[in-house]
Amino acid sequence: PELGESKQKEIPEEAVKEGTFPREGQKEEDSQQKQDMKGEEQQLTLKPEEVVRLREGLRCMNQSLLQFQSSGDSSDDSSVQNPSSGEKRKYQQQEELQQLRQNLHRLQILCNSAEKELRYERGKNLDLKQHNSLLQEESIKIKMELKQAQQKLLDSAKMCSSLTAEWKHCQQKIKELELEVLKQAQSVKSQNNLQEKLAQEKSRVAVAEEKISDLQQKLEHAHRVCLTDTCILGRKQLEERIKEAIENEAKIKQQYQEEQQKRKLLDQNMNELQKQVKILKDKENQLEMTSSQQQSRIQQQEAQLKQLENEKRKSD
Repeated sequence: PELGESKQKEIPEEAVKEGTFPREGQKEEDSQQKQDMKGEEQQLTLKPEEVVRLREGLRCMNQSLLQFQSSGDSSDDSSVQNPSSGEKRKYQQQEELQQLRQNLHRLQILCNSAEKELRYERGKNLDLKQHNSLLQEESIKIKMELKQAQQKLLDSAKMCSSLTAEWKHCQQKIKELELEVLKQAQSVKSQNNLQEKLAQEKSRVAVAEEKISDLQQKLEHAHRVCLTDTCILGRKQLEERIKEAIENEAKIKQQYQEEQQKRKLLDQNMNELQKQVKILKDKENQLEMTSSQQQSRIQQQEAQLKQLENEKRKSD
């Protein structure tokens, strides 16, 4: 375009030097041609290949214009020899030169507009490429965030399942401890029954001791009164009865002591079981709280995941 503009500036200067101005009859034709050129410029949309062809045509027009000017110089020499035919030829050459200038000017305008449009399209394509690259980066970022959210949701689900399993295990443990407490209560009840039986045995032992003391007194009295064999035999029987009664008393005392020790152990086990039940109940409450918190977190993460998926669909 710069070469065409320089040629366009050089041609009028040469025309002024030679005195080749268009006549009054050509002005209306020039204005009509300019209007036609404007209409063509408004309707014309050129491609890069057409721009190249226009440049080639412009170069050819410049060459033909230079050739025409050189032929005009030679015609000036011939017009000196034949004035009438030389003026006519000179007039025709001026018209042709004016037509060539108009065509050259129109081609230059078309080339300039085509180059502007080409630059605009290139800038527009560059903006579209940048916009597409930004959209791709945003899509990659959204995909990464979506993967992270899915991983967090998966981790939360795993944690929730593990907490649920632990909570079920604690429930089972509490049931087992309740059964153990029930068994201990039953054993305490049986121990109370044994204590009642022991009290009854003690009362029997007391009665037996009283009987023994009575028998001893009777035995002493019989020993003093009756020294016969029958008395001796009765004494032996009484001694055997006394011995059996003493042995029974020792056995009952030993059973009582054993029952006392068992009761102490049962009381200790009962206290420990109650402490364990309390600890497990506290742990159950804590697990329920953490489970509810995890459920709320999972719901929030599911909402965020749905929002990210919607944004991804919009961006796609």
